[in-house]
Amino acid sequence: GGAGGGAAAPATGGAGGLGGSILHLGCGVGGVSFQLASAFAEVLGVDNDELLIRSARVMQHHNELHFERLTEGMLRKTEIAHVPPGTRRDRVSFVLADVMSLGEEVTGAGPFDVVLVDALLDRLRQPATLVKQLRELVKPGGAVVISSANDWSSAKTPRQAWFGGFEMSGEAMTTQAMLSHALDADFVRESASDVPRLRRRSARRFDLDVMEVSVWRRK
Repeated sequence: GGAGGGAAAPATGGAGGLGGSILHLGCGVGGVSFQLASAFAEVLGVDNDELLIRSARVMQHHNELHFERLTEGMLRKTEIAHVPPGTRRDRVSFVLADVMSLGEEVTGAGPFDVVLVDALLDRLRQPATLVKQLRELVKPGGAVVISSANDWSSAKTPRQAWFGGFEMSGEAMTTQAMLSHALDADFVRESASDVPRLRRRSARRFDLDVMEVSVWRRK
């Protein structure tokens, strides 16, 4: 998402070409969505967190966002995030929606040239529900870019709904294996790569994720 994303942003340019449309699922506060506006004529950012979408719209309309960052213990510091100069904010719009049951406001804007599933898959209660929608969301010849840390946890996703990270009949079912099983009928996997993503937690603490970024071309 916008707060600590960007891992999949480079892959989307090659996936879609310039000037088309992109659906950014898991857009957060919109940082990556604004980056994507340099390559796409239409960027639709979607998140199910009302506070994040509200923050993204503040960034869009006011070019900046005041927020508090944890420094240490109970101490916080007010900082200002800016949209980079020259960003085509007019190309971006944000929608509050449940990505597992996207409404007309999102589906009616499609199908899209590219769909970016951004650090989202392993945070959903029913990831298969989203994966099943991808075929209808992207144009034939378009691409789906999935960025995931594959950090499956029963706290976020019921064990029976995991989309990878388990054994079945003695075979390791990785997230990529599950995606291939679900998408191979309608998509061709063009690439899969590891991309680091750094997220700041406090003044001196950062989390480093290595995202698995895969690009799937719609047949």
